[in-house]
Amino acid sequence: MMMQALVVLLLLLSTVASAQQPVAGTERLAWNHDGINVTRFELAVDGGAPAPVTVTMAGVDYTAPLPALTPGTHTLTLAACNIAGCSAPLSISVRVVVIPSPVTNLRVSP
Repeated sequence: MMMQALVVLLLLLSTVASAQQPVAGTERLAWNHDGINVTRFELAVDGGAPAPVTVTMAGVDYTAPLPALTPGTHTLTLAACNIAGCSAPLSISVRVVVIPSPVTNLRVSP
């Protein structure tokens, strides 16, 4: 059964918190980089193994699809990499909350 959900994402960058943002699953992770000496970006979720991400670039602005996340709080860690290794990573915390699907077939019953 496919469940339709609205996901709410709370981003915390360093110690600065932003307001909650509703996300529908099409949003992207975004960051800036000068692009010098980088061949890939690697993303780790909750301390797991880093994996390359598919990025879209426009000047110094980069984006990548958000990974699939279960409800709860997660840490996303991103680093710029090349053949020599990876930069110091930058992390954000995200909180995913799934809102129930809407009620259907509302009616008055005897």
